[in-house]
Amino acid sequence: MAFTISSTKIGNVLVLLDGKIFIGPDWHYLIISLSQILIGTLLFVFYTNIVTAARVFAGVFGILTLTCIALCGIADPGISPKEPPPPLDAPPRPAKYFTVRYVNRDGDSSEYQIESKWCYSCNNYRPFRGVHCRFCDVCVCRRDHHCPWTGICVGGRNYLRYFCMIWCCFVLTLVAFIGGIHSFVRKMGRCSNNVFLCALTDTYCLEFILILLALFWAFLVGSLSFYHTYLICKNATSGDKSKRNSGETFNSGSVISNIKASLCFKADDELYTETLEDAVIDEVTVVNL
Repeated sequence: MAFTISSTKIGNVLVLLDGKIFIGPDWHYLIISLSQILIGTLLFVFYTNIVTAARVFAGVFGILTLTCIALCGIADPGISPKEPPPPLDAPPRPAKYFTVRYVNRDGDSSEYQIESKWCYSCNNYRPFRGVHCRFCDVCVCRRDHHCPWTGICVGGRNYLRYFCMIWCCFVLTLVAFIGGIHSFVRKMGRCSNNVFLCALTDTYCLEFILILLALFWAFLVGSLSFYHTYLICKNATSGDKSKRNSGETFNSGSVISNIKASLCFKADDELYTETLEDAVIDEVTVVNL
């Protein structure tokens, strides 16, 4: 009996095993990301480094980073279903609006009306805080950005995995940098003359290269980690920060509530849907986000 895997395609995203696995259009970048982390971690742990504690920590966080990036890369980011095209003589679809209550910078409670546009590519109304991704060719709930290194969009349903991934990667690169310097200095202490050159050639310059790469990635991923930590404390996305109210539109005023809304999006899906349906109003003029 031939073994087959059920698959379908939504936009440019391949869906396998009845919606259990999602493969984005940039899946090859996901493979590159996994390969780079795996090779770098293996070299650090088993070849270049001589500090036992650093090797253990790097091994643990290397596994965690690989797991998180793989889980993020195959997860549903919150894709909205596509519908068949309407008849050619179908009337234009008007936008829908719903009201969001938020806490502004002064600490006062305010209301703001959000527009839900009709997506002519998906033939459906865009989901709550949804954006149509031109790479994935789908609308994604609470879309933060399209991440080529995970191969797919980062949205409401895989944001927690993404957040864990960048923090694990930051710790991994920080351990590789600090542990690499410690190991390099210890090797210099073993040499009698030309200590720097001796330590450099001990691993054919690989250890020094890993230290420089770790410093570079620690700075980039660290900045990203702290930036997204700030965003979840405001219940904002990367896209929100470029819109009205500087991303404060969905701020509940409570850091705990904001973190829960950002990282536990699945629990709030029904709430968002009901809010959208119940708050639809007609002939209201608003400023788009």
